[in-house]
Order: sequence, then structure tokens, then C-alpha cells
Amino acid sequence: MNFFNFGPIRLLSEGFMIPFLEFSYNHIIGNYGVAIILLTLLIKVAFMPLMNKQYATMKKMRDVAPEMTK
Repeated sequence: MNFFNFGPIRLLSEGFMIPFLEFSYNHIIGNYGVAIILLTLLIKVAFMPLMNKQYATMKKMRDVAPEMTK
């Protein structure tokens, strides 16, 4: 299954994403659309701690911004 050039995310896509999609399509769901939605939700949950840290940092910067402009 080497039809596409995934570039720098090749290891991630061929090592996790495509096998996950094939497994969920063949054994769990049977619908690629729902499998893609499930993969998207899984990735969102995995990155949630990083996003929360980013939001906290942005809030701190917003609070400090008026002092920096003075």
C-alpha cells in the first residue's frame, strides 16, 4: 500500500493511522467515514493536555500584555 507520499509524517501515518483505520473498518465499524471521525477524536483526546497548557499560557500572556505595552 505505497500509493501515496506522506512526506514527513510517513512513520505516523503508516505506523498508526492507516492500520487503525483498516482495523476499525474491518473489525469494529465497517464504515470509513465513522472510522475517520473516531481517529480524529482519538487524536484530539491525545493532544488535549498540550492544548490545555497552551490555553493557560495564552491566558497568562493576555493578562501580562497591557503591562508590556506600557
